[in-house]
Amino acid sequence: MPSSATSAPSAPPRGFDPRTSLDRLTRAGRVERLRHVEVLPEREARTADWPSWVHPAVAAAWQGAGGDRLWSHQAEAAVREMEAVHGVATESLAEMREVVAGYRRVDLAAELAGARAMLASAGIGAEVLGAAAAAGLDPEAQQALAWVVREGGTNVVRHSRAAHCRITLEVTDRARLSIGNDGADAGDTSGGGSGLTGLRERLEAVGGRLETHHQGRDFLLVAVVDARIKA
Repeated sequence: MPSSATSAPSAPPRGFDPRTSLDRLTRAGRVERLRHVEVLPEREARTADWPSWVHPAVAAAWQGAGGDRLWSHQAEAAVREMEAVHGVATESLAEMREVVAGYRRVDLAAELAGARAMLASAGIGAEVLGAAAAAGLDPEAQQALAWVVREGGTNVVRHSRAAHCRITLEVTDRARLSIGNDGADAGDTSGGGSGLTGLRERLEAVGGRLETHHQGRDFLLVAVVDARIKA
């Protein structure tokens, strides 16, 4: 860091012979390592002002450690890093707004794979059947069922004591997605969580329906929509 005080150069260590060291460095195959010192001029040392977004406490701490200002390359690197952080934050905010507004597309095949991984990581035996059929569904049907997989799988992990969960996709003229688990509480008729109301509304918006079936510790969530298979 730039310093307000100039210290005297330290003396070479006792027994140091610069001629011997130079000879070792310039032996066969090693001269290229020194060539840039001969050709390239020394870079001029330049300092820079603190970026406007730096907190005064940070600048004060730096100056307290002996640095009056930043070197120019340090300031430029800090600006690049902050721009990168700002870009990530802006992109994440846009994605969040799309999800909240209901515009962000989710992929059914990806959600099925993600649900299997999530259940397995929670120690729940996961079985996914019929995932290949997702590719033939209309985008709106995929979108609606993908949200069912996401919400239904999350409910199993968070609100049940399941040892096993089976997700099945069946496609004829209509698409039927079922999520069954063996760990529901005896008095729970909703499958846990409060997101089923939102799922029901999503399905009804595309002409579908949501059903729940509860018997003992077994709970089954069923979503049905028109398949509208692509030609």
